[in-house]
Amino acid sequence: MATGSSRHIPDTTPAPSVQDEDLFRAVVDRSPTATLVCDLDTYALTYANAKALDLLRAVETGQEVAEHGVGDAAPAFLRDCLLVRKAMLASPFAKRLKAEVAVGGEILSLEIEPLRRAGRPVEALVFAGITTDTVSTEAALWHMAHHDPLTDLPNRAYMNARLDALVADGLEGERCLAVLCLDLDRFKLVNDLLGHPVGDILLKQVADRLRSLVQEEDLVCRLGGDEFVVLQTSGTDAERLALSIIEALSRPYTLDGQQFEIGTSVGIALHPRDGATPTDLLKHADIALYTAKKTQRGTARFFEPKLVAGLTARVTLERDLAKALERQEMRLEYQPIYRCDGRTLDSFEALLRWDHPQRGPVAPAEFIPLAEETGLIHEIGAFALRTACAEAARWRQPYPVAVNFSPMQFRRKDLVRTIRRCLSDTGLDAGRLTLEVTEGLLIQNPQQSEKVLRELHALGIKLSLDDFGTGFSSLSYLLRYPFDQLKIDRSFITLIGDKDEATSVVQAILTLAASLKLRVVAEGVEHSGQLLQLAFLKCECVQGYYLGRPMPPGAVRSLIAAKPMEAVTFSKDWVRQAMSVRRPGPTQRKGTARVIPPPSGFPTKS
Repeated sequence: MATGSSRHIPDTTPAPSVQDEDLFRAVVDRSPTATLVCDLDTYALTYANAKALDLLRAVETGQEVAEHGVGDAAPAFLRDCLLVRKAMLASPFAKRLKAEVAVGGEILSLEIEPLRRAGRPVEALVFAGITTDTVSTEAALWHMAHHDPLTDLPNRAYMNARLDALVADGLEGERCLAVLCLDLDRFKLVNDLLGHPVGDILLKQVADRLRSLVQEEDLVCRLGGDEFVVLQTSGTDAERLALSIIEALSRPYTLDGQQFEIGTSVGIALHPRDGATPTDLLKHADIALYTAKKTQRGTARFFEPKLVAGLTARVTLERDLAKALERQEMRLEYQPIYRCDGRTLDSFEALLRWDHPQRGPVAPAEFIPLAEETGLIHEIGAFALRTACAEAARWRQPYPVAVNFSPMQFRRKDLVRTIRRCLSDTGLDAGRLTLEVTEGLLIQNPQQSEKVLRELHALGIKLSLDDFGTGFSSLSYLLRYPFDQLKIDRSFITLIGDKDEATSVVQAILTLAASLKLRVVAEGVEHSGQLLQLAFLKCECVQGYYLGRPMPPGAVRSLIAAKPMEAVTFSKDWVRQAMSVRRPGPTQRKGTARVIPPPSGFPTKS
């Protein structure tokens, strides 16, 4: 893709008019100055003297280009300058454009003036020549200011200038202007695992793949980080280009001797349908990208006006979330965890709830990621920890309580001190507190995470690895970090007993945990068949709606007072009934499956 870097200097010299074209051509044909005339609507060469044609061939040596002549399209670097020139004509003071353009290792000096017919600029007269200094300091500085130093793609400043000119110019016929915004999925993971130098290599490879996908008229830009924009002017099928980008960027990359796969989503805005100004086009393409990433990553999404309403709702939710604690809209519920080996109630997991005054209950899956993105997770997480510790300290029996921790919370340098102070203020024994973390914490900052986890473990706090079996599930985690407990992800428990593969995975996790002396909690138990299967596999603890739903603090205190620890009896009759229960099929209406009550010793579901 040929791209030109240009320095634009408006001049107030009066523009020439063509009164005698025959005389003009006779003089210019013999001129030692390279002279061209270009149509400002089609950008075709309507005239080029011999010196100009020789110059064009010289600067494009090594490239496969057409034999330039009258009627041919002007080269890309010249079209860039003509776009700017045409945009400048809107100002009565912009009469002449002077530019220096870097092309094919040479620096071209250009002067562009409008040729008017009936007072309207219809063509451009161009004088060109190679500067005597092949390493123009000024042109090099311009290039540095308008290109990304890592990938050498045009940067935000260049993109803005080009987009301004394209919008001012407009495109005719079947051609249209499409703005495609994209960023990379899992790029941060590569940076965290392999370091920023390897991440830079990845960005260069991404830039090369993007260059290979676009036409000469299109422009690929890097805005910073892993954000890229493509300005497509070569055709109307922006969706095809977007899907090609998604496919190309998802192919494996070889980095530091290893293969990695990332991905991308693409947001598309079309001019003028989705915006009449560059600002609106970029904003709407970005909104489309945001929607694609939130709904289904690895897809292309065109902008639609209704997406603005969705983004507005998100901004409103973010604003309300910032005030939720102050308005006392946050609370905790506690879900009981039971043992399968002869004792019933084992512990509780504290679960955060948000009761929005207008929307009602907001799902944690909706507001927790928002809290992490905005940084509110630190304040909300501190509230959850203090509330859970204070509530557990009031229980009549010393059941442990588990609190979920976001990887974002571990970025606070004072985390250990904050937890120690919370335990002291609430009077909860450290041995009764379990912190549940996910693999995301271990991936993002392994050295810092290990240090903090060991300090917490030294206080007597129990550590649990949540959602085990998903993600990387690296066994090195279990050897490197001081975990006390694993929680088997509910996706395996849902299929246990129905799919041999799921049962085998659960069995393998239980065997591994036993050899490492780790407790195991199976979450997501929803019917008697799952409970029976887990008991046969000697899973230590179980959790799920079949045994008990999350409950408010008052219900927890009543449960503790009414149900002391007692033995569980799996009677032959209950086992026979439980073995007949299977997970409802895909077409079976929820709630129609036969329900077998828990065996004697388990409390009745709340």
